[in-house]
Amino acid sequence: MELKHIHTSTVCDTSSASEYNPVGERGKVLRYPSLKLLFWRKKDYLLGRGLIVCNVNGNGAERKIISSSLSHYCSSASQRNILSPVNPPSRTQLVSERVGNFPQFLTCSYFSSVLKSSSLLSLLCLPNYSARFYSSGPAPSTTSSLHAPNSVLKESEAMTVNNGDSDPEPRYSTRDLIAMKPHGVQHNWDLRTYTPKDIEQKCADIIEQLRQLFDKTASAETLDFNSVLKPLLEAHRYSFTHGAVVTFPRHVADSPTIRDAASQATKLLDESSVEMSMRKDVFDKLVEYRDNYSHSDNLSPEYQRCLDRLIHTGRRNGLHLSEDVREKVKAIKKQVSELTLQFSRNLGEENTVLLFSAEELEGMPATFLEGLEKDADSGKYKVSLKYPHFFPVTRKCRIPETRKKLEIAYQSKCIQQNTRLLEEVLELRQREAELLGYANHAAYAQDMQMAKHPDRVKTFLTDLAIKLQPLWKAEKQTMLELKKRECEKYNFEYNDKLEMWDFRYYMCLIEEENYAVDQQLLMGYFPLEVVTKGMLGIYEDLLGLQFTALADAQKWHDDVEVYQVNDRSTSELMGYFYLDLFPREGKFGHACCVPLQPGCLDVSGVKQPAVSAMLTNFTRPKKDKPSLLDHKEVETYFHEFGHLMHTICSRAKSALLFGTRVETDFLEAPSQMLENWVWEREPLRRMSLHYETKTPLPDDIIDKLAASQVANAGGLNLRQIVLATFDQRVHLQGRSDTQAVYAQTLQEIMGLDAIPGTNMPANFNHLCIGYSGRYYSYLWSEVFSMDICHGHAEEFPRSRAEQFCVLAKQRSIK
Repeated sequence: MELKHIHTSTVCDTSSASEYNPVGERGKVLRYPSLKLLFWRKKDYLLGRGLIVCNVNGNGAERKIISSSLSHYCSSASQRNILSPVNPPSRTQLVSERVGNFPQFLTCSYFSSVLKSSSLLSLLCLPNYSARFYSSGPAPSTTSSLHAPNSVLKESEAMTVNNGDSDPEPRYSTRDLIAMKPHGVQHNWDLRTYTPKDIEQKCADIIEQLRQLFDKTASAETLDFNSVLKPLLEAHRYSFTHGAVVTFPRHVADSPTIRDAASQATKLLDESSVEMSMRKDVFDKLVEYRDNYSHSDNLSPEYQRCLDRLIHTGRRNGLHLSEDVREKVKAIKKQVSELTLQFSRNLGEENTVLLFSAEELEGMPATFLEGLEKDADSGKYKVSLKYPHFFPVTRKCRIPETRKKLEIAYQSKCIQQNTRLLEEVLELRQREAELLGYANHAAYAQDMQMAKHPDRVKTFLTDLAIKLQPLWKAEKQTMLELKKRECEKYNFEYNDKLEMWDFRYYMCLIEEENYAVDQQLLMGYFPLEVVTKGMLGIYEDLLGLQFTALADAQKWHDDVEVYQVNDRSTSELMGYFYLDLFPREGKFGHACCVPLQPGCLDVSGVKQPAVSAMLTNFTRPKKDKPSLLDHKEVETYFHEFGHLMHTICSRAKSALLFGTRVETDFLEAPSQMLENWVWEREPLRRMSLHYETKTPLPDDIIDKLAASQVANAGGLNLRQIVLATFDQRVHLQGRSDTQAVYAQTLQEIMGLDAIPGTNMPANFNHLCIGYSGRYYSYLWSEVFSMDICHGHAEEFPRSRAEQFCVLAKQRSIK
């Protein structure tokens, strides 16, 4: 942005540090009609929201721009130099942009707990940003008292100055003073500033606002777009935009009480959503509008699809059926929502740790062991079931008993609670499907998907499984030969059988021996920072975007990185994304993308920027070593980032059709297609740099890695078919013994025995987060991703398309 009408105002003479004591000046109010705000603090480099600051010591010895985001806000070097003169003056000056709608006062707040000397800050104030004012004196009775001299606020209270955003914001604690909220982002994503009461109140506000919007449609007398469809589209936008800030914390918040509050808010919002979706008065208005009036509005294709989808969803909710049936359906939906929420919560809070000696972890790299904590009593290493521990140990540990213990623990996560919850959910889903006129939940779930019917899904999975059997038979035989050799070499008992705890270990050996791919060696070339920089550059070039790091944006944890996205050619603001890459207690344990704000039109018809977060669980960096990724993690990173770009680049006008809100069995296709880049020479060289030698991945290693792309393809794809088939079976029959069905499915398709006493479906979270009856989507959508690459071989990586062309065509959907 350009700074216009710049002027300066003398604030305080700091030529003598000893003569100035700001603590005694507490609560002073200065009236400057053209200024927005001023804070005094010692070394914080960003105060309020949207403020770039310059630190000035009392003796003038240090004067420099601290915020790395300054160039983002000042469009020229001369503007940036306003805050960084070569010869700093003896007086501290405040610089502000003169814009309309600024508050007609400026508050100076002083804190004895913060200011230890007379260090002052110059602030560059930006338009369209709000600030909170704090002090240690008594609170005024009303906000308007800020216009009177000597009025102050308690530190525990905050006043919000509306920044012109379309929606008001909640009140936050003092942490909000040290970060900014990027332009267009509706909420403060520093979740550490929230209390359970904040979440509770915001949740209640959302529910009330949604009720009013649905009432508006239900009470419409003149039926047109503005009176019938627009309020419902706004309800979807409002729920999406504001609901995330009270539900997302359950996945990432450090505080258990905040996670609890967010889980409760999710439950309440789900119940409210069920109530609103079951309103027959609204459904009847939609049908009447479509049948008799919508033609007059000449709806665009997008809005016509929204109308059709809302009506079809209403029928799927039974709104065309009797009141008795509708009440039963509503009750079931609420039960399912509560049970699935608890299922996911149990997994999120799971924190099992196993103890192993160095001998029990034989085969693990020394660098891995160095990163493990040790038990204070036994001195053994602590190994959790989180990805950064579980996958490396099950892939590389030579000791079968260690792998067995870890695999049993992993397959037993939440087994008692979640087995009961899942099986109850399965019965409820079957009962709901029958009430709505469907044969089973699978048929209900696929009604709005590309597959349309379980018969097509069954044919797809069965045909693909048959075609993969010869490949899997050869792979399995190779694994058994490797196992026999290992057992003879290290004096382990050999049983001529491939166990579940052998699966990943011998797949890794196949990659190393048949393709000469040393995953441990590869990790040295993939420091997380290097991979991130290279990946962002690839996506920037591929999609014509520009990513700008916002070092001082509000965020829920210090680990999180925040980026702004602009169109490279037009400079249009498209959105923001958050990268939360490391594991921690209570955080979501897998990898996913979570949309936080849809990039659609707001209630006034202005496009709001899209906001999304990516959650992964990569190994944390150490003091003397960066976070290193294996190639599978690089592929996962690229895949999930593809979901981020799917949301950021969406051009939908409505939240109902925004971004990843597509048919589930197409949802993965864009990300699966974009995975192709992690197997190609140029992208791999851009994303690699050995953390010690500072050299990119050599061509000979790249060639071996590319060849290994087809390694274990039979086993890996059949594992996905096992999960998809299990999902179909339990949702075709309703009441199920999930342990028995899974064991039977695994044996039929892969010839492997499930571990007695375990139940993998008890931690199959996809069945509770939108993939019930639809887990086949991962393989189904991959057909389209392969066809995209093959059909545009001159634009996309050729080798990937050529290698998988035959397999993709074999999976063709007839």
